[in-house]
Amino acid sequence: MPQRRLVVDTSSLINLLATGGELEIALGLDWSLTISGHTRKETLFLSTPPDEDRRRSRVPADLTPLIASGRLTIHELSDEWLDAFVSCAEHLPDEDASAVALASHLRVALATDDPKEMKIGKQLFSGLKVVTTLDWLHEAASVLKWTDETSLVVASNLRWRGNFLPPRKHQRREWYLNLLTRAEKNRPRE
Repeated sequence: MPQRRLVVDTSSLINLLATGGELEIALGLDWSLTISGHTRKETLFLSTPPDEDRRRSRVPADLTPLIASGRLTIHELSDEWLDAFVSCAEHLPDEDASAVALASHLRVALATDDPKEMKIGKQLFSGLKVVTTLDWLHEAASVLKWTDETSLVVASNLRWRGNFLPPRKHQRREWYLNLLTRAEKNRPRE
């Protein structure tokens, strides 16, 4: 089975890193991930869960394991996809525009949860496929045969390290919220 190529936007990349199992997920789902240089510049920090005083901190995001494994490559803006980028940048911030334009240029799916990116991407580039965080999270739980405990840890990590809340209309929203509710009940208080 050939590797699945995906262009990942900033928030989806942060969500993947927030799980704490980014390399396991990329390998298990046989992903070949690509980000733009704009996305790389925006993917600097993850958050921590709240401490006993409800304060949170920021910690550096580390792309090294994904890059070293060959599962993540970075594409700088080039003449080949400049026109697509300019078209997207009329409607989106540069980091979002670069992800949509790169996915279109490479003719691969875009990993995003941003409704505006999805809308603009599909308007400008017919046939653009989108993969959301809850799509790949659900697939990873199944393919990697996560235990209930692992699913709860990943859901909690995604919520607190990635600041992720599920989109209101996503078909897997209730599934994730159930995991998150159960994870919060089990989360140790410092």
